[in-house]
Amino acid sequence: MLFDRWRRLFRLLGRLFYGFCVVGNHTLDCLSEDVAGNSETPKSVSFRIQVQTSPLSPTAAPAFGSPSGTYYTVLNRKVSDATPNAVIYYTTNGTAPTTSSAVYNGSISLAPGDFETTFTVEAMAVAPGDSPLPIAVGVYTVQEEIQ
Repeated sequence: MLFDRWRRLFRLLGRLFYGFCVVGNHTLDCLSEDVAGNSETPKSVSFRIQVQTSPLSPTAAPAFGSPSGTYYTVLNRKVSDATPNAVIYYTTNGTAPTTSSAVYNGSISLAPGDFETTFTVEAMAVAPGDSPLPIAVGVYTVQEEIQ
């Protein structure tokens, strides 16, 4: 019975001192005496302190300024995101962007190679406190104009 009181006490203390506790598994050895001074057998209370966090909300998907398609001039693609303070990362080779990818800073320039080049642009936005999903994809074919 006293053992259960200790367990309840430590649950309460864990809630009260949530920010001051060390996260992990802990064991507390308890000795107790009754009013007459008789000792009970020592008891051990094991408990775990863990931090519960709320799941991250996703950052809004980036939006391309023009639709996928075929174009006959050098393209400067605009990308925007509705999430405040989001940083947009992108690739132009069809690979998924990471936070090590190029950072969007106003436009993505896509120029044709010899005659025709297809670019698969993938972009993701990362905002503080949000998860960096989803990834937006745009496929652009850029051709030289035949004159």
